Amino acid sequence: MFLTKILMFTIFSNLVWGKAQNHNWSVVYQKVKSKIPVIVSGGSICSGALIQTDIVVTAAHCVDTLHPLFVNFKDMAPFKATVLISRKGFDLAIIQLDRKTNLEPIPIMNEAEKNIEGTAVATIGHPVGNSNFKLQSILKSDYTHVMSAGMISKVTDDGFVSDMSVSPGNSGGPVFNIKGEIIGIVSKKRIDRFVGQLNYISSHFSVNQMLNLLKEKGSIPNSLFNASTNLNLYLLYSTPKYRKNTEGDAKSYLNAGIAVNFWDRLRFFADTNVDSEEIFTQYGVGWNFFIQGSDPMQFYRIVPSLDSLKFQWKENGNEVEKRTPAIGLTLSASWFPFFVKISQFKIHKTTYNSFGLGLGF
Repeated sequence: MFLTKILMFTIFSNLVWGKAQNHNWSVVYQKVKSKIPVIVSGGSICSGALIQTDIVVTAAHCVDTLHPLFVNFKDMAPFKATVLISRKGFDLAIIQLDRKTNLEPIPIMNEAEKNIEGTAVATIGHPVGNSNFKLQSILKSDYTHVMSAGMISKVTDDGFVSDMSVSPGNSGGPVFNIKGEIIGIVSKKRIDRFVGQLNYISSHFSVNQMLNLLKEKGSIPNSLFNASTNLNLYLLYSTPKYRKNTEGDAKSYLNAGIAVNFWDRLRFFADTNVDSEEIFTQYGVGWNFFIQGSDPMQFYRIVPSLDSLKFQWKENGNEVEKRTPAIGLTLSASWFPFFVKISQFKIHKTTYNSFGLGLGF
């Protein structure tokens, strides 16, 4: 009898749980799919949601590179966009398209309504990650407009935690309730080998706050200091023409380095080789200039820099060191992992050139 009661309770619980979870999201998907664009900035992919005929909401970290911003709806020519307001604290940004769409905006849940733990939710986005392919290839990918469902696992002050499946490219995508209203925007995913599928969603309340702030104070465009800071590792194989080997040819060095780009523009870098007999070290500061390519996914980077070079070697049992300033120029393309570094410097009134080929990570 006891086992029968347990079995009946289990069946009943599963039926109730299944009914709560197995919502038919197909109606919501078909209604909103066309209004969720692929957002491209600096070669990175994000998602967004059309909330007015020419206004899109997305995540702040999707538009903080100060690169040209492109918004791409299915079967439409790309839109150029500008940031009206962005808040890193909310991880939300409101952007304006350069022309109106003919699409009906997606409604946002009333800010007076609250999100509740256990509520069924779903998101639609473009988990294609960051790609070096052309935009049209991405738009035709099987991983655009992908829906994932879950529940609100925990409500926080500015949003909620959910167990929906999200990946790079989902950032900025809308989260819906079963009525098809936006109740949040995908912000970030928790990465931990001991943690399952958990991610953080900025709430609809914060979206409404941003819209109200925009009405009160007008647009507050992105400034240099709102841009992101990022770090890169690289290998550089260079041939300064100063030092010669026993055959009289210029010596080559394989250096490992690190570069930090503050506000996506101001670049500090340093690299050195590992050699017990001769060491070549260079460090400096530069400024990133970007030229947009013909495809929204592609751009060129030009970095003029002021460098400091140091050569150290042993000669007749003694340590010898030479330091000199240099002028540098680094050239790279977003779709190509290699870059070129050219430097010019003087030692004892003689001008030398250095040529290098690098690999960025």
